[in-house]
Amino acid sequence: MKTNLKFTVTLALILAFAAPAFSALLFSDKPNEFINSDHSTDTYYVGFMLPTIVSNFNLGPQGVVEAVSAYGVSSLLLPEGTVLNDVQLYNGSSAAVAGTDIGGSLKLFGESMAVVNAGTIADSVETSDGSIAYIVGTGFVVNSIPVSIDTGLSSIAPAGNISGVLENGDPINVTYSIADNADVVLIVLPEPTVFCFLIIGSLLLLRRSHAC
Repeated sequence: MKTNLKFTVTLALILAFAAPAFSALLFSDKPNEFINSDHSTDTYYVGFMLPTIVSNFNLGPQGVVEAVSAYGVSSLLLPEGTVLNDVQLYNGSSAAVAGTDIGGSLKLFGESMAVVNAGTIADSVETSDGSIAYIVGTGFVVNSIPVSIDTGLSSIAPAGNISGVLENGDPINVTYSIADNADVVLIVLPEPTVFCFLIIGSLLLLRRSHAC
């Protein structure tokens, strides 16, 4: 009887201490997982258990998570909210970073892909194993060199610093690293003034053609 009681107490103590650790690791294979509340102690593994099934992870404006990783054919939709640490992509998964604040790094492995056009990344963008990160914006400077055309940074240097302005106006200033046939590609949008001149020039040409 005493032995059983001792075992029960011991088991209860183990579960009490282990429960927070288990609850912090959440394996998500839902077709659409939407987080719009405080989950700041939770790390999500999207598509980990079923990497061949499409799983979408969506972060809402009030959504806060510790970290998130995607696997297989799963995708992360990050238009808002906060990831306190890293966003990691594996084995062909993808992410659209369109406004989320990432407190750590964006890391890509195994032919995964990410597009970044808004939001913030506190630390770095890291690609390896054939993965590609596309960064969309203007005014890019890479290792003190201005970049004015679409450029794969593997042709400049395998590591360094990127600064500029993302498509929505958010600033970006991060380190980057590229390894094993991967790349970080800058998609350079037309500067507003240049774009205006192009429109005006097109209108003038159109008007002249009508006049003829």
